[in-house]
Amino acid sequence: MRPPGGGAARAGQGEARPPVQPFAELAARSNFSFLDGASHPWELAATAKALGYSGLGICDTNTLAGVVRGHVAAKEAGVA
Repeated sequence: MRPPGGGAARAGQGEARPPVQPFAELAARSNFSFLDGASHPWELAATAKALGYSGLGICDTNTLAGVVRGHVAAKEAGVA
């Protein structure tokens, strides 16, 4: 890949990468969605933090049981 300006890339120089766009998963399901999700809310929050997500939305099916735990876990992980 040629750098901007039309010059040739020099050996040893890495290619410039575009900045990473923020991402928030808005349709995650925890183990409180029976037969649909497998991860605990704190595991989802930790994984979101490790992947650099800016937010996490838990939308469990037919229950709100995991919302409070998910909210607390996301705040502690810094992805709320």
